[in-house]
Amino acid sequence: MSAITEGIGRLISAGLRAGISPVYISDQLKGIGGETRKGIGPEKVMSLPDGIAKGIEKILSFDSDFNSEGEKDSDNGKSTGNFCPECGGGLIFQEGCMKCLSCGHSKCG
Repeated sequence: MSAITEGIGRLISAGLRAGISPVYISDQLKGIGGETRKGIGPEKVMSLPDGIAKGIEKILSFDSDFNSEGEKDSDNGKSTGNFCPECGGGLIFQEGCMKCLSCGHSKCG
């Protein structure tokens, strides 16, 4: 299972670096069923690809720098890939500080 997970991760990474929208990637993975399903209701995960799609959607919903197509709306800061310790939103590096655009948390140093 870890080899499959790593393979999917590498393909997603290559796609993002090639300019494919994260929303498109999520749409392709969303709803794929499997033998083991976890959870109930809207949080139900149908398979590993479905879980990855849900994760991508959650990240995009936290990061206000992305529009509905998963493209960056502004270049006001450089995305770091790190998450805010306060709200879980995406952190950017701006004006010498790590800043969260979702809740305003800031750490300079």
